[in-house]
Amino acid sequence: MRFTGKRLFVNVATQTGSLQVEILDEAGQVIEPLKKRNSQSITADATLAAVQWEGLEDLSSLCGKPVRFCFQLQNGRLYSFWVSPDETGASGGYVAAGGPGYTGHRDTVGRKALETVKGIGP
Repeated sequence: MRFTGKRLFVNVATQTGSLQVEILDEAGQVIEPLKKRNSQSITADATLAAVQWEGLEDLSSLCGKPVRFCFQLQNGRLYSFWVSPDETGASGGYVAAGGPGYTGHRDTVGRKALETVKGIGP
């Protein structure tokens, strides 16, 4: 796939397991430092979990390039993934009829909508 964002997010249920991600180039070779062993393990039940790698600020160097995401999931469920332009996790995708915290029919606020629903936002 090709993307234009900078940060990878997942909707995942791995509270009794884990999720790690590595990114491969078009030929199927792992892109340094995006190896599984550098991926911080996600062990949570979260609709908006950021995937991070040691030694990498963001994915902007891969924008527009063909890549493959390889998800290593143990004892859990991966529901969706997306690349966001910033750390809020806003997907730009449709959220059906909107909802608490959303400003319209598309997700332009990311984490702010989740904070509003949970009552932890401003």
